[in-house]
Amino acid sequence: MKNEIGLALRSAREAKGLKKVDVARRLEISPSAISQWESGATTPSFDNLMRVSEFLDVKINLPLLDVDPSTAFDAVGPVAKPRENVRFSKKPSEPTVRTAFAAPEFSSLQGLARDVPVRGIAVGGEDADFQMNGQENDWAVRPPALAGVRGLFALVVSNDSMYPAWRPNATFYINPNRAPQIGDDVVVEMLPDESGEPGKAFLKRLKARTPTKIIVEQFNPPMDLEFDRDTVRLHRVVPWEEALGIS
Repeated sequence: MKNEIGLALRSAREAKGLKKVDVARRLEISPSAISQWESGATTPSFDNLMRVSEFLDVKINLPLLDVDPSTAFDAVGPVAKPRENVRFSKKPSEPTVRTAFAAPEFSSLQGLARDVPVRGIAVGGEDADFQMNGQENDWAVRPPALAGVRGLFALVVSNDSMYPAWRPNATFYINPNRAPQIGDDVVVEMLPDESGEPGKAFLKRLKARTPTKIIVEQFNPPMDLEFDRDTVRLHRVVPWEEALGIS
């Protein structure tokens, strides 16, 4: 089946003169996720599909769906494919009524619900910690102090480059609503190249910022790394004291 959703999103983005990174920043998601949606490698979740279609002024004709919107996509093999009765069209000029979304489960608002997506990662080689491919392959428990945080996601440490602060296979959380400050642990994500391939990512500690550079610290072996500011995106790692509400 042709990638109707990906082609529609790409066409709308290009018509607005936007880059993939512009859409990613507005939606507070990884730029690699936009690339994979447009290429057909993955299909956006219903919530993300609503958000990106609203931002790009693309309307999803929901009345054509014969199922509940939350199940509008069927998982077929390793890639979720859209049903044939999903159609895109330009939004009309007159106001429209948006579909109401169900309120989150009470356990999510309390914390300790297993509802935080663990983004798929792959080892990136000797010079990187991992790659963020934008996919979700597991769910982590929501820390109590992060109850209700929108866009929260988790990652898994893949090596010992930040030992003893972070051990391999440890889970850590990213709050996209908080900007990283000097001294914070961060994930430095390289922006995708022109082909849309996900960039390498590094779990480090933010040491300094200049008008053109991002400087981070690695613990094992000890060294500093520099990145050009316009080639990376920073994600703030939530300290455990903050996640547990004891700081």
